[in-house]
Amino acid sequence: MKILFNTHLQSSIVLFFLISVNQNVLAQDSTLGKWMVNARFNYGFLIAHRPTVVHLQNDHIKGIEVELLKTTDGTNDWEQAYNRPLTGFGLQYWYLGNNEELGKSITVFPQILFPINHNPHLRLSGRLSCGIGYIEKTFDRLENYKNVAVSSHFNCVISFGLYARAFVHSQTQIVSGIEFTHMSNGSFKVPNLGLNIPTINLGVSHFFGQKTPLFTERKVEEKPSTSINLLVAGGIKEITPPGGKKYGVFSTTGTLSRSISYKSSVGAGLDLFYDPSIEARLIGDSVSVPNFTYSIRSGIHLSYELKVQKLSLLFENGFYFYTHLPNEGNIYTRLCVRYHVSEKYFVLLNLKSHFGKADYFEYGIGMHLKPKSFGS
Repeated sequence: MKILFNTHLQSSIVLFFLISVNQNVLAQDSTLGKWMVNARFNYGFLIAHRPTVVHLQNDHIKGIEVELLKTTDGTNDWEQAYNRPLTGFGLQYWYLGNNEELGKSITVFPQILFPINHNPHLRLSGRLSCGIGYIEKTFDRLENYKNVAVSSHFNCVISFGLYARAFVHSQTQIVSGIEFTHMSNGSFKVPNLGLNIPTINLGVSHFFGQKTPLFTERKVEEKPSTSINLLVAGGIKEITPPGGKKYGVFSTTGTLSRSISYKSSVGAGLDLFYDPSIEARLIGDSVSVPNFTYSIRSGIHLSYELKVQKLSLLFENGFYFYTHLPNEGNIYTRLCVRYHVSEKYFVLLNLKSHFGKADYFEYGIGMHLKPKSFGS
């Protein structure tokens, strides 16, 4: 199976998911139970987002998932805005389609399930999860040198999914859906091309526990407003050859953002990156590096933000207008998670990548400002 993948489709999957959970739904009288348990079988394949990953596609990926989620009744505004989502944890066990070079994986993840409708016969929902996964077999320069995708046993795992649920009982559903999963260590250790895995799945869900009356459905509105987000972040990355030096990387970002609903906003901004590994790579390619500015990259980005209570999920797509490393291309993306510790301040985790290949994870702090001069 030789499957190459257009990385722009990955961006489309993320945007489609974010927009899907932004829909209104039909009303119901009570929750179906306090808890929901899921069990699913997954079947998919490894995407060859680089030609050097094609040889890892020996077989289809197969696995099982079990999840426990808690229902919400619409007490809080964010629950109303997101159609009374379910939150909980899951456990995933997969055979990665190549027992010799990849082996098995086990993932533990918190997640949130967003209902798209509340049809009494067929329900649609979107899922977002982000957790930690253990991959059995990793790169070894002597014994597993063909595995250029994974070099560390523990990796960050991000997954997006869309599901359809058909009732076979008042509290039991047959579930079928599609997922896209990314596993990577963010280039903390190389090689780290990462694993990109689309799957289809089939399973069963069952609600149990006391049913809770729903709070009166109300429309949550927020007047459009403009704000500025300022942040600083840093991370650690390693470049080839494996086992080499690790470099500290730093960035600062400013984004002008405009809310378009209670749940979401769009924005545009500027990024400044300082990455000393660029200098090392240029010197390794016999390129003269006269000063530190060769380690600097600047770019502009567009962003879409989805706000879930104190948590924000962002997708940013950027373009370098200043770089001395053109062989990576001028396009970069960020998948971002922010947690607002107060109305003004937040902490963040970003995964920065180039065309499906993780560059590094960023950890940082930021400030959310609403200047009075902007008005509403």
